[in-house]
Amino acid sequence: MRHRAAIYSVRVHKRNHPNEFKALGALDDDARYLGDFLYGLLEPKAFTCVDALGEREVICESRQLAGEDDADLQAIFSAGERGVRARIMDKDGQFRLDQMPTDTQLLRCGSVFRLPRTSDIGWWACHMHKTRGVKTLLAPELINRFQAEFPELMLKIEPVVNLAALKAALEEGKLLSATLTKYERPSDIADNEKWSGEETGLKLDLSIKPAGRRVLPSQLALRAFNKENAALSSVVEFRGLDFDSASFEVELADGITRTYSTARPDSGFPFAQYIEPELESDGDPKDASLFTELGQVITGLG
Repeated sequence: MRHRAAIYSVRVHKRNHPNEFKALGALDDDARYLGDFLYGLLEPKAFTCVDALGEREVICESRQLAGEDDADLQAIFSAGERGVRARIMDKDGQFRLDQMPTDTQLLRCGSVFRLPRTSDIGWWACHMHKTRGVKTLLAPELINRFQAEFPELMLKIEPVVNLAALKAALEEGKLLSATLTKYERPSDIADNEKWSGEETGLKLDLSIKPAGRRVLPSQLALRAFNKENAALSSVVEFRGLDFDSASFEVELADGITRTYSTARPDSGFPFAQYIEPELESDGDPKDASLFTELGQVITGLG
């Protein structure tokens, strides 16, 4: 099983002042430190989190402060997933157990929060088993609990995207598809009664893909990425229809596909990098090796 690290930025700003960021080690008049707050919050216990699949558990198995000036918060989580009925076979093809929809799969994931005290930006390297991790479940819980503790502040967690990788993919002609998006108010929609209620707007998506296993020409997308006004205007127009934004799906150098918006490329998926932690005999990564790998990915951001 391959392991990856997805990277997110971590910042704190004043409520209603999104551009006024606080030093992570001076959140209030008492100079409270974000790392200490998260360390206290993430004591070994289970959190009930909610996402599109409903309520699920995230168990914090362990956490510790490490690194220079204790700036790294290292944690091990187990993310729960249930609702699947399956028969489990062992590596020899022998039936081993029945999994019922009420059973919970626990997937073990590591995290490193690097939170320099004197900086107004930190990083969260989130370990992923293929496409599964804890960020989607855990981030809203962290944000809500931070808000309860610091009502005048907001915790902001955003994906960090390697824009150089996107540019390289476009330059190499690895544009897989484009999606044009338009937002309509009810009064603007000719077929309003067919698709929406009185107060319901619509989001209209037009997906453009090549026939067969081909790629799309990427020069227009590359020019839009470089913020050329003529290209931006052209890319959101299709057969006389004007759309509000466009996004591009590309294949990166390591074979991973990612989608980026032309209006704001850094609002796309987080940059995910393969890591190679040492493994235990049962196949789980060794904690110390996993933390080292995650930390090195953050260091590589420069």
